[in-house]
Amino acid sequence: MILASIFFSFMGAMVNQAQILEPEGSPLAASFVRLLVNLLIVGGAAWFTGNLLGLPGDRRPSLWLRGFFGALSLIFVMYGIHAIGVGETSFLHASNSIVIAALGPLVLRQRNSARTWFAIAGATVGLYFLAQPRFDDHSSVGRVAALLSGVWAAFAYLMIARAGRSNSSNTVIFYLCAIGLGMHAVLFVGSFFIDNFNIHWPQNPVTYGFLVGAGIMASAAQYFLTMAYQSAPAALNAAVSYATPVLNLGWSIFVFGHFPDLLALAGAGMVLVCGVALPVLGVSARKKAIQAVNVDGVLP
Repeated sequence: MILASIFFSFMGAMVNQAQILEPEGSPLAASFVRLLVNLLIVGGAAWFTGNLLGLPGDRRPSLWLRGFFGALSLIFVMYGIHAIGVGETSFLHASNSIVIAALGPLVLRQRNSARTWFAIAGATVGLYFLAQPRFDDHSSVGRVAALLSGVWAAFAYLMIARAGRSNSSNTVIFYLCAIGLGMHAVLFVGSFFIDNFNIHWPQNPVTYGFLVGAGIMASAAQYFLTMAYQSAPAALNAAVSYATPVLNLGWSIFVFGHFPDLLALAGAGMVLVCGVALPVLGVSARKKAIQAVNVDGVLP
């Protein structure tokens, strides 16, 4: 998950640079190039290993849902980066950790302690500081999009945990790319019939270079992300994933010169602290329960 966070941060930085080179470029164009590169890498790897026909896996519903929610999250992330930059988008996207913990009792059948709910509340306030105080400026839609991207990502990650039990990492990523490209095709066709929905493709080859590089970084990130959710509890992965917004905030400040205001920094700090503490509290509670059972001489 640490490796996934590092590669995701490079992806975000490259997309942000592409947006700086051509501000009029459409976020959908960026997400399309990213998915296309990802699909070529996954398909090439499957062909090289002789597993091209096995790439669709067992076709279980969770694979299709992973692709749908993952692609939806990507589209919203790209729009957020385009509107408000990679720093704040990354922290708002990190709301996926909060959603995973909040849905834990319902979806994962994991009970949360009072301290965990307190951590959820703290992280939620942090997200409010990041988004709501500036809802009256030109970036309000971008902040809403970045926040919603975290919600879609939470559902996608839960589906990874399910689908990954009987499918390879390449299969899980394949569904993200295939379904995502299909969704883009529908949007591209719709742009011909909807007014004020014009898709501007980049004109500068250097811009495409950064978008292709973002796709390569995302391919590595998706591979490690899928492995992480296949082999470790979702709450632990959610905790470690907060390395991504920290790295992206560094890119935003020291490379792109975007300095969040004090209220936004306070919100980012609350999201980071509560987001990390939130799953750790849950894991600690589970460990104590297992230890208590072991003391009684019963296997967990």
